[in-house]
Amino acid sequence: MSAVYLKQGDTLPVQRFTIVDPHTGQVVDLTGASVHFHMGNFTKGAVVNSVATIVNAIAGLVSYSWIAADTAIIGTFSTEWQVLYPGGTSQTFPTDSYETVVVYSDLSKGLTVPL
Repeated sequence: MSAVYLKQGDTLPVQRFTIVDPHTGQVVDLTGASVHFHMGNFTKGAVVNSVATIVNAIAGLVSYSWIAADTAIIGTFSTEWQVLYPGGTSQTFPTDSYETVVVYSDLSKGLTVPL
């Protein structure tokens, strides 16, 4: 998986992900489910814990639209998607790794290197 690079305060591009069953390689049908997007790192903790949008339930396609506060803190962050299925069970994707988001300093705010 490649990293997503943003500057402080950016709200585009929309973060997108396809939920895939790690055992079968097939997309997960999200009909009736809800999804949360999480982003954080070990030094800054959780930065985002918000409801994601299910773009196409049958195709397992989800998205998260940033708000400026999500990208206010510079750094390298891990992201994941938590699916809450009908009946109360949950599973987090990707199951064997994380996606990476890097937020760089906006030069109008002063130059700082992400940790």
